[in-house]
Amino acid sequence: MRKPILNKYPVNILIEQRWSPRAFDEKPIDKERVNSMLEAARWAPSAFNEQPWRFIVGLKGDETYKKILGSLVEWNQKWAGKAPMLVVNLAKKTFTLNGKQNVMFKYDLGQAVAFMSLEAMNHGIYAHQMSGFDPV
Repeated sequence: MRKPILNKYPVNILIEQRWSPRAFDEKPIDKERVNSMLEAARWAPSAFNEQPWRFIVGLKGDETYKKILGSLVEWNQKWAGKAPMLVVNLAKKTFTLNGKQNVMFKYDLGQAVAFMSLEAMNHGIYAHQMSGFDPV
């Protein structure tokens, strides 16, 4: 299923082809591709090069995947359970250097996730960001 591409101006093909599906190919993602996505996130810019993000990666069949899937609200569990990989994105709210509040932590995390998503597209892997965690 392809959406029509209606750009006013040319953009990078990875950006142009990126979208957020709810149906996934259940084929496993090899660790080299996972590591490439995490490496791309590492290259994202951040305030004072803090890189306040951390990622918890679950591959289908492992315990981490089961825990991540179980933490989602029921609606998200239904479709996300078909994905071969689930990733939780976390960010530290304070700077490591001085302990002061990092008001840019959400922005920085967003950039890292965007870099990771584009690297996923580079490998033909579609990502779907979501919220919808069970608040227990």
